Amino acid sequence: MNELLKIFGSFLIQRFGCEPLEVKGVPSLYPDLPPVYVFVFRDYPDKNLTTFVTYGLSEVTHPTWHFGRPELLLSVESEKMAWGVGLAFVVNQFRGEKLFSLGSVYRLDCPIIEESGMSGFVIFKPSFLTLDDSILQLSGKTVYLTQAYPIYPGEADLIAEKGFESFWLDERLVDVYDVGREEVG
Repeated sequence: MNELLKIFGSFLIQRFGCEPLEVKGVPSLYPDLPPVYVFVFRDYPDKNLTTFVTYGLSEVTHPTWHFGRPELLLSVESEKMAWGVGLAFVVNQFRGEKLFSLGSVYRLDCPIIEESGMSGFVIFKPSFLTLDDSILQLSGKTVYLTQAYPIYPGEADLIAEKGFESFWLDERLVDVYDVGREEVG
């Protein structure tokens, strides 16, 4: 485990107030890039939620990242590691190429997990961290946490057609952590 990864893990423990259940390394899809790591926190930020946090997206650069580099977090009402692996796959696939900016959508070719039908993520601000609590200054870079919210294929289409706000403010979007919720749209 490299030094920046250890510092990032300590940052998460301090912010979340708990130790990760595990830290899983996912090999890079590209030989010149480092692995993507996934920190797994059970019962955080609430009981029955699992929070996955990546480290590896901020290890690369993007020409438009002037003020910081993102890492993703995902909180779901599920203990299935497939959610974290799906998130790591998106980071692995698109780091250095895509922005991972607020409102951006990332689709997979199949459901993230069979029981859900959700096959993508939309990126937005963290639901349970303040801006100050989501930023870490590392040697040579600023890392900020942004949240990935799982979405259905039709929701990705809705966001593309009508914009992120129409999805996010829809009154049917009640529980963003519920991976069995009804599809909006």
